[in-house]
Amino acid sequence: MKRFTGILYFCATTFYCCSSFAQTSEQVISRHLLKLFESIDEVSYDDSASIVAVLTGNRNLKNYIDKTFTSDPATLQMKFPELKEVLKYTSSRDRKIRAYSWESGINGNEMSFLQFQAGDKTKIIWNTKVSDLTDAGSLAFVYNYSYSSITSVKTKLGKTVYLLIYEMQFPRVHERQEIIDAYAIDHGKLEPVYFFRTTKHQLSSISYSHDGQGSIPDADSEIHLSDDKKTLYIPIVKDYYVTDKFLVYKFDGNNYVFDKNAK
Repeated sequence: MKRFTGILYFCATTFYCCSSFAQTSEQVISRHLLKLFESIDEVSYDDSASIVAVLTGNRNLKNYIDKTFTSDPATLQMKFPELKEVLKYTSSRDRKIRAYSWESGINGNEMSFLQFQAGDKTKIIWNTKVSDLTDAGSLAFVYNYSYSSITSVKTKLGKTVYLLIYEMQFPRVHERQEIIDAYAIDHGKLEPVYFFRTTKHQLSSISYSHDGQGSIPDADSEIHLSDDKKTLYIPIVKDYYVTDKFLVYKFDGNNYVFDKNAK
């Protein structure tokens, strides 16, 4: 009986230590990230040293994320409450994909990336490069990414497809694009899925452009899914302004198919 009690005490102690380590791991990562974010305050453009410091801060952030978020899969589940003012993210309900972004402090550009589960590891795909932040010539080609949602849809064949809805914005002009992309995690890669069927094409992505300063008819005048995920709505744009009408796609179990008769 004495020996059995000892085993129970050992197991309880081991569980407590493991739980403490998991909590400490998130706290350590959060504290280090917060320190790195503090190094990328708004740049002073008349001070070359300030520009270099902010660029270096973004590069250090990227390097730390590359190392930590791929070597520690638990980061995909971490909530980072201490970083809610500086780090934005949205996750799929099954927590297998997450999109992050933060303000770089230079030229209105943001840094952004996707993190996804790949077997027992996680991988990262970057949308922006640190080198683009001060390249005036690249501003015409670099967008800021703002992810609003990641929704998972199961097909009849049991395949999970992830629908990423996000907005792309030029840092210094009014034009905006809203996009929905379809992806699947396949053999450790995030692969596009041809999930949207029009009258002529099979697409993995749908987008539209509009005047970013134009008024939006209502809160639903964006790309969105019905509550049951059976219907996809794509806003119709006229004269570069968003209207209150939509192109409607119905889910048939394998694809979202354009319904020309839907109103």
